[in-house]
Amino acid sequence: MSRIFKIKNDLCLNVIQNKMKFFIISLLLIVVSIACLSIRGLNYGIDFKGGINLQIQTSGDADLADLRAKLKSAEIGDFSLQEFGAKDSVLIKMENLSSDSQGNEIIKKVKDALGPSVNYRNIENVGPKIGKELKEDSTIAVCLALAMILLWIWIRFDWQFGVCGVIALLHDCIAVLGFFAIFHNFEFNIAAVVAILTTAGYSINDSVVIFDRINENITLQKYNNLTDLINGSISETLSRTLLTSVTTLIALLCLCLFGGDVISSYATPMFVGIAIGTFSSIFVSAPLLTYTNVKIVREK
Repeated sequence: MSRIFKIKNDLCLNVIQNKMKFFIISLLLIVVSIACLSIRGLNYGIDFKGGINLQIQTSGDADLADLRAKLKSAEIGDFSLQEFGAKDSVLIKMENLSSDSQGNEIIKKVKDALGPSVNYRNIENVGPKIGKELKEDSTIAVCLALAMILLWIWIRFDWQFGVCGVIALLHDCIAVLGFFAIFHNFEFNIAAVVAILTTAGYSINDSVVIFDRINENITLQKYNNLTDLINGSISETLSRTLLTSVTTLIALLCLCLFGGDVISSYATPMFVGIAIGTFSSIFVSAPLLTYTNVKIVREK
């Protein structure tokens, strides 16, 4: 079966000859992402803004109009209601708490207003201080991950490979952030941070496979110039890169379409991120090596 999908060994992509076209696409993607982040910003979820998430289950099909009327009479401030998977499951969101103690008071008001017939399946109460700390910790986590990846590739190969790999990773992370800025219906929460880190992991995995083949071909002195070396190495690893990415994307697409609101809100950014990561691994990270002083002749 694998032979059916195997790309011909004599296929040689002219990636380097067309690298400026791919760089322009990447540059446009980054510019649009940064512009949207500057103008629209991110739709931060409760994890970062602070607030309350209440997942409730009603005795029958949820009557959102009746629930909304009861909550308005409780005077709990701004809130939103939405069905959460099943028809008897509802998610209540209340954001921007002024203090941690205010959350407990609001939860009590909600329970008094809705009465004993409602089953509370999950209650999240995140204070503004916790949300701020989480935002800082998430930023540090992403930066540390990129730094450690740079260090590892530097040790495993040469510094040129590490720099090109991390540039491609920054490209992917900014693009995923741009996705959240463009589509505000996707909240930027802790799951979004996981999606960014997973995207970085998949992207650098594909890049390392190509880098390893380039490094191997340098040792074997298989190509006479850098252009043929990179084009040949990309072509030789193309089957593995595409098969890995496409099978992952198929699984994520199924989750996006049939996983429900909760799962699709996580799977969709992952789908976008891995697609962009595959593009950058083939058309960004490896071609960037042409701007570095990579030695193509090495002692056997």
